[in-house]
Amino acid sequence: MKSGTQEINIQEQATLAQEHTDYPVSFFIEGNMMTDEIGVIYYKPHQIEIKSYFRLNGNALPQDNGMVYLIETIDGRKGTLVYKFDAFTDSKVFNFLKGYVYSKNKNIYPD
Repeated sequence: MKSGTQEINIQEQATLAQEHTDYPVSFFIEGNMMTDEIGVIYYKPHQIEIKSYFRLNGNALPQDNGMVYLIETIDGRKGTLVYKFDAFTDSKVFNFLKGYVYSKNKNIYPD
C-alpha cells in the first residue's frame, strides 16, 4: 500500500485499515492473552473470532511483511491484530493464533 509515492510500514497500513473499517481497536498479545492498548480486558484465543485477514508485503522494506487480522471479541469489540514477519518476530502472536486455530478445530482451549 502506498501513501502518495512514499512506502509506508505495516503498522501504518494497519492504522489505515482501522480508519476505513469498523475495527477501531488495536489489539496486542501480552503473555498468552490478547488485550488492547489500555490493557484492562484480556482475551484467550477461544474468546475471539477472526473475521478476515490480509497479507501486507513490504516492497521497499522486506521487514514490513506481515498479516493484519480483523478480530471480534466475545463481548463485541472489534479491532486489528498485526503479525509482522521478520528475523526477529516475536512468537507470542504466532502461539496465540495457534491456540485460536486449535480452539476452533477442537471446540476447546488448553489452559
